[in-house]
Amino acid sequence: MNIKTEDLKSQLNQLLQTEKELGVEYDDFMALMNICKEFLPLDYTSSTDVEKIWMQYRLNNLEQNEYRFQPELFTGFDEIIGQEHILECIQNKGVFGTFHYGAYRYVALELIKLVKEHSSSLDVVVDTDSYESEKDLHKWNEIRKKADVNYIISEEHGSGLKLVRILKNRGNILLYLDGNTGSGEDSQPMFCDHITSSVNMRSGIYRLVSLLKKELCVILADQPEPGYNRLIAYKPFAVSKSNIKEGVDQSYEFFRESLLHRPDLWRFWYRHHHYVENWQEIATNQDLATPNIDWVEAEYGLGIDLRTGHMYETKTS
Repeated sequence: MNIKTEDLKSQLNQLLQTEKELGVEYDDFMALMNICKEFLPLDYTSSTDVEKIWMQYRLNNLEQNEYRFQPELFTGFDEIIGQEHILECIQNKGVFGTFHYGAYRYVALELIKLVKEHSSSLDVVVDTDSYESEKDLHKWNEIRKKADVNYIISEEHGSGLKLVRILKNRGNILLYLDGNTGSGEDSQPMFCDHITSSVNMRSGIYRLVSLLKKELCVILADQPEPGYNRLIAYKPFAVSKSNIKEGVDQSYEFFRESLLHRPDLWRFWYRHHHYVENWQEIATNQDLATPNIDWVEAEYGLGIDLRTGHMYETKTS
């Protein structure tokens, strides 16, 4: 990896100094709120811990944005754990599920190497917003075209039938389990534990693998230490028609384990609140009754108290 961490830290420090004066952009502010509400219910987490997670999250985003525009900066995964599980999934024409975590952009490119070696194919399921936002990333488009990574837009009519045909006849698919993407309303939404909240998960892919008697292989691109990128593939597992919820929980538990260790590597903290079904209560005491505004959001003037996770309106007009 050619990205210099010290350069990114300097860039972040400059941003934070400006934000202390002018306010934080909405998405970054909502990420801070969501991290607060997830971690403060844990007895061992303080407001200082929350702020550190948020700042590391911001640093990770700067790094991933560098990769977004300069994909050649990533020199590959330093370690792959569970390659035998990837091969098992390829041979059985199964489904790979991953999360927007770590160097997630490179998961498909790593998989396609092994897929081609075993005369299979790889189709990646994306939502319309992601597909549209990627159009101007010319370097990425060239790399994906050269690698023969195919896209299926989840909201398009007939996308479900395409997935059935691929898994029955041709090869493998990869999708992001934390994207909540799909066509229309989910007929059977599921709920599972995040850190301390309960989140809504689409159940479509789990019902599909159970119907076709395929298996799901969860893959995570984590970073056990700064600058060391690792790919972990867990053993593929079947999903029972009679207990879809168990399959959802099993796949999310792999993610949750990594999330507890390095929460800053998850890209979607800024939109997490859209999928929360229930937040856990944060214990407070009378000494915290008077708000202490730590950070203010720039556009709407929202303020947050990192001791409680409470948001306040700081603008009256």
